[in-house]
Amino acid sequence: VSGCVMLVRREVFQRVGRLDPSFFFGFEDLDFCLRADAAGLHTVLADAVAYHEGGGTLPGWSTDRLYYATRNHLRLASRVGPSRAGPRLVRYASVLALNVAHACRTRPPRLISRLTAVAHGAVDALRNRPGPRR
Repeated sequence: VSGCVMLVRREVFQRVGRLDPSFFFGFEDLDFCLRADAAGLHTVLADAVAYHEGGGTLPGWSTDRLYYATRNHLRLASRVGPSRAGPRLVRYASVLALNVAHACRTRPPRLISRLTAVAHGAVDALRNRPGPRR
């Protein structure tokens, strides 16, 4: 469930904790839902419509968005993915390839700037560097 329209009972927060601020931007809602699922709680989707102005915080072409998408996707993959080295490496490579592909088709910053943002996000994920981009 997207964090922009999430309604959560207090008991859920008491059981699984809050959204993890170390993600800072993106994937904290997915991490929260996965932790709730692991605790045996279920997500219920209501018959409702929500309009969300996507890209209001960071535009889709922003190098910061590419950085956070790469870093946080890799961080989440390390938490919920397989523990054996081979499958984990395949998962990391897949996530990295997805983010590189997105960087290659996103405009307007120069390609080198977009790929650099993805590389920095990957390095910071491996270093487990949380919070805002430095």
